[in-house]
Amino acid sequence: MKKIVNIRKKIDKLDRKIIQSLEKRFKEVLDIKRLKKANLLEIYQSNRQNEVLANNQKTLKHSEDKRFYENIYQTIFLESQKYQYYRVCLLGQNTSNSGSPTIYQYLAKKYNVNLTYETANIGSGAEFFNYLQGLKIGKFDALNITNPFKKYAFLIYDELDEASLVSESSNIVAYENSRYHCYNTDYYGLANLLKRQNIEVKDKKILILGNGATAKSIYHLLLSSTLDITVCLRSDSVHERNFLKTIYYEDLTSLKPFDIVINATPVVDIVELEAELDLIYLDLNYVSKITIPPHVRYISGFELLIEQAILNMQIFFPLQNIELNDFEYQELLAILQGGLE
Repeated sequence: MKKIVNIRKKIDKLDRKIIQSLEKRFKEVLDIKRLKKANLLEIYQSNRQNEVLANNQKTLKHSEDKRFYENIYQTIFLESQKYQYYRVCLLGQNTSNSGSPTIYQYLAKKYNVNLTYETANIGSGAEFFNYLQGLKIGKFDALNITNPFKKYAFLIYDELDEASLVSESSNIVAYENSRYHCYNTDYYGLANLLKRQNIEVKDKKILILGNGATAKSIYHLLLSSTLDITVCLRSDSVHERNFLKTIYYEDLTSLKPFDIVINATPVVDIVELEAELDLIYLDLNYVSKITIPPHVRYISGFELLIEQAILNMQIFFPLQNIELNDFEYQELLAILQGGLE
């Protein structure tokens, strides 16, 4: 047994050297990625892979090990290719429950684009800024931000779109030409969702539940069509001054005065929907935890998530005409909803 332990120590030492070499290799891969992108070159180049295999096989002392060596290198090649894909990371809390990876996988397959979409749970501003550094050095091409970090994204911009400016929050950060570009697709995503669903908001009475970054984006979008918007917030909120009309949750006794209710808070059981209501209820959560009466037109948060993803993909791949027709949209929505069963 002592001999096995000693041999394993030698293997551990070799493994550490392998890890160090792989780290150096993937650092060089990032440089290759930048050059390929700048020169519009394809990521996969079979001639280069054959060249690497042939050159390194010459160093093998035992030709019978060739098959094992090739298998290992095929994995390295595959991961190197993925490392060169357009790489997006979703940052926030509880991102492992997000439907976003499914949406981006669907869109990437449909448009045959090289994309990896990852998720990361973070709990502090310090962690958020660590990922910004990763964006800056090229580990990621863009960050997809969820609450409560959308306000952090807004703070670091070099360039930003109008929606980020009015809402003081961003959900997409990209790094191009040594500058942070910030976008808010909550704003335009809702506009596209309302259009797809043929929902007219002009002169409608609207209630927004919540007053976070997403609610603020929605509020500013709707202001262009109606001034009759009430924002429901907690009595201890300091955000009351940001809105023309507000109401506290404890004072909200009925939804009957409203035509459209938008729930932009994860607390989904704030208010019950009266059975006789005839309104549009847009719940930005994936699934409603309250009973939806038959006369209420219910729209889930998945639908806004799809619209946001389409816009985000247009940012990531500006040369692609990325869109979903109604059949594809319903197909993707069914996939997302099926994943909850």
